[in-house]
Amino acid sequence: YNDLMKEVARGVDTYWMNEPLRFATTHKHTLSIEGGDATFRYGAGLSYGKTEGVMKGSDREVMNGNIRLIYRKGKLSFTNNLNINYSKADREPVAFSEFAKANPYFRKYDENGELKKILFQNYAATYYNPLYDMNQTNFEETKTTGFTNNFEVDWRVIDELRVRGRFGLTKSNEQMKKFRSPFNTEFNSQADIANKGSYEERNTQNLNYDGDFSLTYGKLFNEKHMVNVVGGMRLSQNGSNNSAYKVQGFIDDEFSNPAFALGYQKDGNATYQDSKKRAVSYYLNFGYAYDDRYLLDVNYRSDGSSVFGSDRQFTNTWSVGLGWNIHKEAFFSDIEGISLLKLRASIGNPGNQNFDDYISTRIYTYNTDNMNIFGSSAIVSNLGNRNLEWQKTLDRNIGFDIIFLDNRLRVNFDYFNKRTDPLLVQIGTASSTGVKTLPRNVGKQITEGITLTMNYSIIRREDMFWSVNMNLRHQTSEYKEVSEVLTKYNLDNRNRNLTRYYDGGSPSDLWAVRSCGIDPATGREIFLDKNGEQTFVHNYDDEVVVGNSDPKVEGVIGTSFYYKGFSASINLRYRLGGQIFMQTLYDKVENLSSSKKWENLDKRALYDRWKQPGDQAKFKSIASSEVTPISSRFVEDNNVLSGESISLGYESTAPWLKHIGASSMSVRAYMNDIFRISTVKNERGLSYPFARSVSFSLGVTF
Repeated sequence: YNDLMKEVARGVDTYWMNEPLRFATTHKHTLSIEGGDATFRYGAGLSYGKTEGVMKGSDREVMNGNIRLIYRKGKLSFTNNLNINYSKADREPVAFSEFAKANPYFRKYDENGELKKILFQNYAATYYNPLYDMNQTNFEETKTTGFTNNFEVDWRVIDELRVRGRFGLTKSNEQMKKFRSPFNTEFNSQADIANKGSYEERNTQNLNYDGDFSLTYGKLFNEKHMVNVVGGMRLSQNGSNNSAYKVQGFIDDEFSNPAFALGYQKDGNATYQDSKKRAVSYYLNFGYAYDDRYLLDVNYRSDGSSVFGSDRQFTNTWSVGLGWNIHKEAFFSDIEGISLLKLRASIGNPGNQNFDDYISTRIYTYNTDNMNIFGSSAIVSNLGNRNLEWQKTLDRNIGFDIIFLDNRLRVNFDYFNKRTDPLLVQIGTASSTGVKTLPRNVGKQITEGITLTMNYSIIRREDMFWSVNMNLRHQTSEYKEVSEVLTKYNLDNRNRNLTRYYDGGSPSDLWAVRSCGIDPATGREIFLDKNGEQTFVHNYDDEVVVGNSDPKVEGVIGTSFYYKGFSASINLRYRLGGQIFMQTLYDKVENLSSSKKWENLDKRALYDRWKQPGDQAKFKSIASSEVTPISSRFVEDNNVLSGESISLGYESTAPWLKHIGASSMSVRAYMNDIFRISTVKNERGLSYPFARSVSFSLGVTF
């Protein structure tokens, strides 16, 4: 302590967090051509972009090329789209959080001007210099190459009947390489050179294909009855092949080739996985409109997926929608000021198959560590569930659209109610089963809310336009019939997070024991039990809902302006209501271990703690070494206003452009996430810092 105080007295004040950062630039270039005639048309494009991350060593390079060919002959049309892409991404060698931990009274360099390897060391902790690791030979790069090709045939049999077929193929290869220098401080505790340094490689190959075939019929009967019918099918297969290995033991970081490694990690073998997911669907869509006043849409699908149990692989989904264009009615013709008024209602049950490929299948893994006279044994790594059902949602919606005030004000309103039944969750199992979780269908979830969108044109002239817009969303969710199946999950997560699964509860509810604050006399936290009585004893059985992470309302407000080629727009995102668990207060003001106390902590860990009787403090005694349990004291209201996007631009078709063979030019500047105002003070972006980005674009059409 005295040595550190001497460093402070000498004026040591190192600002660590600017060391890994830089002023980053991004550039992107696009070139496209198109041509042809009525029979054959072609188009091609090429783009290149490079994005520098604000962290030194983090970059992303992207190249893309595409060719589009269209051939029309009579009633037949053939289209082929080919897209080829390549990307290379590099990650920073040292996380930003390592620099955030370093104290300002630590020196970067020793008396000889060399980077210090160890910043501080005592009985409780050793802190290494993140700059030291940053200057070693470390890399983590990911390269991805791939292509997507879609071939489509369109045959207009008659004016009312159309036949369309499409086949798509997507292939991609991804390779990740990661090398950690043997001189990195993370290997300081390793005495054996065979454990220092590591090389990791992962290869992923994806091959996906999908195709669809459809018949479309549309005809207007007697000038009032519009009928549209679409029937078809779609099939797909997503295949993935993954292999990975990790070796260690490098004598020097000048040789990162895995052939120079001394061996595999202890108890570490190469991994390999090959998976396929198949799906097929048949659908029929029917649309009817009478005199453009009364609208009806009916959709029916039968979907099958290999993801779900063998007894429940197919499910039927449907939806029905109704619409009424009131402004088309004869009685509405005398009403002035309203140019559009439409009522809408729909109901349907879309399915969800976005789950692991083999979630319903029993999977065995070979146990190569324990051989027997018959060879290697096999153990169950995933329990199958042949009765696993699709997770389906009954989605009900009602709303209206209105345009009035001489077409200046547009309003869209929707009320929605979603009933997901059954839910698909991973249930914890007994250790005797040999697996940690089992997928099951449990209970249901009901979500309801509203959305509102408004746009008003303040000025609307040929050379000048100004409008304001806003949208908002409000929703609530509730669990039903989750029974006691999730009891083990709730018990296991009591000291980990604030999420619980109970009947009548919300997925975004925050559960904790209520806190009355810090006792001025003792510096201990006072809790409130379920009976409303104060106690110093924290009991998880006293948990209640102390907040909800979802906002009451959220959305975007903005404005756009145009005048003789000049344009500007501002969009602000807002969030009102809702609460947040303050992880920073929980981890960096209280719950400080003996080693963490030497990190660069929140100053409230010292100045806002209880020190002596009579202190009105927010945080418990600074002398307390007890683990602080989760309570409502760490839950705060979370209201946010952020500058989502700001843009300025200019477009011109000036005569001088003809001298360079151009017909138009546009210049734009964009700013994203330029500011953020919040009611809470919380650390953000420690793994990777948030960046305020400013972009410029120049477009020229020849």
